[in-house]
Amino acid sequence: MNLKVEKQKPINVFYREIKVGEYFADLIVENKVILELKAAECLIEEHELQLIN
Repeated sequence: MNLKVEKQKPINVFYREIKVGEYFADLIVENKVILELKAAECLIEEHELQLIN
């Protein structure tokens, strides 16, 4: 589909215009969609909490 995909791209995280950290996205598609990849036999509560964040 010729989509632009970047792997392990760092993203600055801001809170009230102050940089508070950095997040490393597994994949970013077209600089618009962040994909967090998981490999597990089943989902547990910690996975769901990370998804919400």
